[in-house]
Amino acid sequence: LNSNITIPQSVETIGEQAFYGCSSVTTLVIPDNVTALGTSAFGSCDKLTSVTLPKDIITSAPTFSPVAMLFRQYPFQAVLNLLNNQLFPI
Repeated sequence: LNSNITIPQSVETIGEQAFYGCSSVTTLVIPDNVTALGTSAFGSCDKLTSVTLPKDIITSAPTFSPVAMLFRQYPFQAVLNLLNNQLFPI
């Protein structure tokens, strides 16, 4: 698997465990048209160091692991949205 992943513009949701355990992924770009991430969609992607997230993304469960890594490089509002949806699911 490529270490740099850019999700195509045609994708609107990323399913549960879609990239789970993809240890080679280092960079991830999720376009603005993606509105939802499934449970553990990027769980155990241990080398992931750069993520571009849409501002209004929705998730109902943990998507990345560990969640604390999100604060390294991601837009603060995107992290807040992810944490809010993980801690207080709809």
